[in-house]
Amino acid sequence: MSTNVVPFPLVKRREFVFRQAQTVSQYVKQGDPDIAELYLMQQLNRQRKKLERRGISEHHIERELAALRRAIVLASRVEEIAL
Repeated sequence: MSTNVVPFPLVKRREFVFRQAQTVSQYVKQGDPDIAELYLMQQLNRQRKKLERRGISEHHIERELAALRRAIVLASRVEEIAL
């Protein structure tokens, strides 16, 4: 018998998502979209490693990281419009 560990949805970590979105937005506003993308990838890789250490399946990791990326990108665009 095996168990599946399902993570708490990363997109529900609102403060984390907003903080990452603000940083991404700042890089884009400074004219550094490549740095913004690099920063975002680093953050997603950190989250991947945390989920792997917790024994989350690759399927769940991919799903969570895709949702997290969408949430950060969407929030960063809202941040750009608001400022």
